[in-house]
Amino acid sequence: MSKSDSNRNDKPDNPNNPNNPDELPEFEELRQKFRDRIDELDERILAALNERAQCAIDVGIVKKKHGQRLFDPKREERVLRRLVEINGGPLANEAVLRLFERIIDESRRVERTEVYDKNDLK
Repeated sequence: MSKSDSNRNDKPDNPNNPNNPDELPEFEELRQKFRDRIDELDERILAALNERAQCAIDVGIVKKKHGQRLFDPKREERVLRRLVEINGGPLANEAVLRLFERIIDESRRVERTEVYDKNDLK
């Protein structure tokens, strides 16, 4: 065997390498266990996001009924500050801010389209 053949067998992506993690049954099982857990968490996150969107619609109905504006920057600032304060990681505070800014934007969008932009013909 040439030196180059020997080096090729040492690379982790070579299926003939005994150290290739894809060839280890316990690796596959463990990886699948974590992927299944992520799938479960994704489903819970999606359900929570839809529940949050429905709450935004409900809040929008109350705000519209009482003549309040859709956008409340002070409230959004308090929400973001509170989330950063309770963040225990491993997500960085900046990541939490980016994620929740997007969630708040989408909540405001659904509130606007479902409450403020709808005709009052109901």
